[in-house]
Amino acid sequence: MDINKNKVIGIICAKKDSSRFPGKNMKKISCESMAERAVNTLKGAGISKVLLVSDIEELRHLDVFVKRPESVTRQDTPLQTTVSWAMLKYGDDYDYMVILMPNCPGILSSDVHIALDKIIKNDRINVIRSYNIHNGSENGLIVVKKDYYDNHWLDTYCHAIFTNGNEIHNEDDYINEREELEHSCNS
Repeated sequence: MDINKNKVIGIICAKKDSSRFPGKNMKKISCESMAERAVNTLKGAGISKVLLVSDIEELRHLDVFVKRPESVTRQDTPLQTTVSWAMLKYGDDYDYMVILMPNCPGILSSDVHIALDKIIKNDRINVIRSYNIHNGSENGLIVVKKDYYDNHWLDTYCHAIFTNGNEIHNEDDYINEREELEHSCNS
């Protein structure tokens, strides 16, 4: 599958402050922050246009960094609002969006490929979300057709893929996931 022929854009929303786990998007796993890991996952999947929508100044050096304004950085700002802001400001001609949350560092480039392959090859699928294969919890990857997104919220569940990724919401989650990922890298 040639991703670039299908005009795919990747969006990563990473706030500096987290109410449950302060600074979580800058926590390191295998020598890179979770935000940087998400960027590398999307680039590794062959997505040439990636936006890191963030207010984390330490990430400004990344070529995909887009300054996240205060209006879409508040704790009560829904993901859809931030994604919509990014698409209105930076999203030009595209057919599919891949939204990857940095707090799920176990999502792999191959998972992104599987989701894109499913949505591109099946006209009836509009949205794909990822879930943890072990416990069924939603875990941070959303792939959506642009024309569907323009008229719907992302909370419509149409199709799923299962991955080994776990979401990180607190320090215990981070410690467990970091140990798991770093162990699997060293095996």
